[in-house]
Amino acid sequence: MCQTFKDESVSYVLGFNSIVTWSISVDGQATLVYSAIDRQAIVNLVCSPDLDQLIVNGEYERKHYNLTLLSKCACWNQC
Repeated sequence: MCQTFKDESVSYVLGFNSIVTWSISVDGQATLVYSAIDRQAIVNLVCSPDLDQLIVNGEYERKHYNLTLLSKCACWNQC
């Protein structure tokens, strides 16, 4: 996962597939946490059988980003 300036002059790695952890909350909400050397991206997975959309919620702390992924692949046994 990376962040790129609009003019594509600079980009930063927000997390690697090889450095990812996941958790499931008591209410069944799945979350992925991608890490890089000095950055982190949290992706909240939301089951959405009819819509695939990535929402960038923002930078909640310096170099820590929060996103929400709506997808049928976030539903148990749907992808």
